[in-house]
Amino acid sequence: MGDPNGSVSNTSMAGQTKKPQEMKSPQPPVCIIENIDGQLRPCESGLKILESIELPLVVVAVFGMYRTGKSYLMNRLCNKKQGFSLGSTIQPHTKGIWMWGLPHPKNPEYCLLLLDTEGMGDTKKGDETSDKWLFVLSLLMSSLFIYNSMKQIDQHAMSDLHIVTKLKNFIKIKTQTNDSKEEDELWKTCLPFVWVIRDFCLEMEIDGKEVTADEYLEHCLLPNQEKNKEYNECRKCITELFPDRKCFIFPQPTTKVKHLRNLENIADSELDEDFVAEITKLRDYVYSRAEPRIVQGVPLNGRMLSTLLQTFTECISRGDAPSLQTIVQSMADRENSKVVAAADTCYRESMDKLVLPVKDAFKLQQHHIESERKAFDVFKQLYFPDKDYKFQNELKVKLQTLLQQYCKRNKEESEKKCRTILTHAFKKVEEKHMNGEYAKPGGYRKYIADWNLAEEEYLSAKGKGPKGEKVLLEFKKNKAGEANRLAMNECLYWQTKELEAEKQKVTIAEMEEKLSHEEMASLQKQKEMEEAHEMQITKLSRTFKADKQKIKEQIEALVQSELEKQKH
Repeated sequence: MGDPNGSVSNTSMAGQTKKPQEMKSPQPPVCIIENIDGQLRPCESGLKILESIELPLVVVAVFGMYRTGKSYLMNRLCNKKQGFSLGSTIQPHTKGIWMWGLPHPKNPEYCLLLLDTEGMGDTKKGDETSDKWLFVLSLLMSSLFIYNSMKQIDQHAMSDLHIVTKLKNFIKIKTQTNDSKEEDELWKTCLPFVWVIRDFCLEMEIDGKEVTADEYLEHCLLPNQEKNKEYNECRKCITELFPDRKCFIFPQPTTKVKHLRNLENIADSELDEDFVAEITKLRDYVYSRAEPRIVQGVPLNGRMLSTLLQTFTECISRGDAPSLQTIVQSMADRENSKVVAAADTCYRESMDKLVLPVKDAFKLQQHHIESERKAFDVFKQLYFPDKDYKFQNELKVKLQTLLQQYCKRNKEESEKKCRTILTHAFKKVEEKHMNGEYAKPGGYRKYIADWNLAEEEYLSAKGKGPKGEKVLLEFKKNKAGEANRLAMNECLYWQTKELEAEKQKVTIAEMEEKLSHEEMASLQKQKEMEEAHEMQITKLSRTFKADKQKIKEQIEALVQSELEKQKH
């Protein structure tokens, strides 16, 4: 309905440059919306299958009164006789909304999604509440909408479609200006509306002139001023809501009642040829006319359509009158959150391809720019445009935060690798130090030589990253005490050696001095002894001479005495 969710041509698919994927093997029809006691709710198992469809969806929905052959029509639309389950009794068969996803026969880049809806008008329902929501849901999802009715377009058929006159009461459309004309314009859908008339047996003439099916439809939609308000209001709503209209008229497929009850097993050769021909025309029209379902310029895939359905059913389950903009915005917000997460993952995967650490900050920045570009490519391919760029700005902030984390991680990885390289390079130095080899004389010089070799090995190692010099500097600071202790021990050793040498010199000097003093004393004593001896000898000599003189004198005296005696 209008721009918020109307189908448009492929040229308006904003940012859809993603390479098409082939559709997985088709699943049999599954229920996606359950109707339990008049309450519509998503069927989780069906939505899970829907969410697995990644291709843009060409959604064709059929709606109409119950027991009018809608399921059979949808089976024939995909050129199959069996698919959606058919009923052969007077009771309604299809409940809720069932989907059947098939590869598009004309375009492998799309998935053809057929929606078979529960028939309206079942007297056992009691009211039309579920009918109106099923109708709205069918319109909301469709790329092409088929209304299926019986026999002819008369006032009874129009009355069956009276639900369109109440559509504005079921769902809200708000504009920024609250302009009623603008709101009325938004109610117009861009999706093709196909009215299929079944078991038609009248002549295609109006006032004696032969007419086509389309002309018949337009004639039936003409207002009549002579009729009451209800008559004209329904026709006006249909023409305004569905400006793109088409009509197909089918004769009864066969006149045999037993075949009518078993149509899915009847060969085309046993069916009315005009019926088969009309089926072919309808099929060709649908394949060529129906485009991918577009919301805010973005073609819906299975995941997006599932989000849309869940948002809508949550709203009506609360008893709220759904706002089209709110539903679409809620879906867009949910999807954009997923798109931001996908872009985030893309960025991480791209950044993780860069082997950390890297020393060149420019290289890291360049890789970030390339990873950011890839992330925004993913974002642009999938996001729903928003006026305030909320999710684009959110992604920018996320990527900047991630860049900071990668820069931090680069430093951490660099430090980790540098420490590993240091450990390996200085392993022998550490072992020798632990073994006490550097504590021996001359060990400090050997320590310095081994250190320089280890440092040279560390500096020549590749891939250290930005922390190479800082880690080495911290390592040197941590080992400075060790080097100083070795230097001091070495210095103390040589100082001790020098002190011992000096002490030895002093001892020798003292000994020499002592010996010199003793020798001098001995010489002095000897000299004194010699002098005393000489003096003694001199004295003795003198005494001897005196004694000798005295003896001589005594002898002379004695001789003289004797002589005198002789004289006498």
